[in-house]
Amino acid sequence: MSVYQSITEKIEINNCNERTSEIIKFVKEQILHFINLDSVKYAGIDELKLSLDGSNYCVANLRADREHDHKIDIPEDLMQMIERLPKSRKMSLWWSYNLSWYASGDKDEVVEYGPEAMFSFIREEDAVNICYVAMEIAGGDWSAQLYVCELKDKLIRFGHQEPLGDYSIVDDLQTWYTEDTAIQIEMEYKNRDTESSVSLEPICRSLSDRLGNGTDEVNVDENGFYFALNDTIINSKDDLDFYIASLKQLYALTNGEVYSAPYFYHVSEDAIAVMHIFFNEDGELQINAARA
Repeated sequence: MSVYQSITEKIEINNCNERTSEIIKFVKEQILHFINLDSVKYAGIDELKLSLDGSNYCVANLRADREHDHKIDIPEDLMQMIERLPKSRKMSLWWSYNLSWYASGDKDEVVEYGPEAMFSFIREEDAVNICYVAMEIAGGDWSAQLYVCELKDKLIRFGHQEPLGDYSIVDDLQTWYTEDTAIQIEMEYKNRDTESSVSLEPICRSLSDRLGNGTDEVNVDENGFYFALNDTIINSKDDLDFYIASLKQLYALTNGEVYSAPYFYHVSEDAIAVMHIFFNEDGELQINAARA
């Protein structure tokens, strides 16, 4: 069985002692594992920005496929910087990558990537000299998960960050994405009453046209109504307001028979955040968030 992951990591390290040197060496090993396709059958680097003591390098759109014997072609200058990682005093790495790896029965044989690997090595006290932020989307439930190790305002955040904060902490962010099914409705008509679909269909098609990514489903026939809003893209505050207003309409029209609890994510060099939109037990729309 293979597992798909999409990961963005931001790593900043002030290499000032033996412990930080060990962490940088670990980061280097993780990059080399990825380049060598260790435990990986498919890998892609969407973007990588590496800074070492003032020297910068940026590369994008690198792909590899073990099954077709296609390896990641890393530029020589970048490879030299990766080799110099342990000797650097200050390093900063931003990379977005995706991979499909082999799930083995023996966990010791699998090279792990992303936050699971990083948090198996770093400790809470490391936040004094490092800042680590990661967004991970894994195949299966496709939920976006935020991980942080940082010291900020004399407080340390370490590990997985549940989106429990108020929406106000992310209201400055415009773009949001989810690979999850943002909205799903599945209704069987009773006594061939199609009145529900007459009300639901235009709302669903408007959502699909404005926020969909070409993978949505709207099926209407004499037996029932089905709608799935997949791979949703929100490009502005107006888009988000439209999504929320439409979702409330669908909830009312279906008497709450609508599935919607997606984890949207925002990834940029300025902010990495997750937003959970769902109906609580009282039927009220709730938006929780976390960011780094």
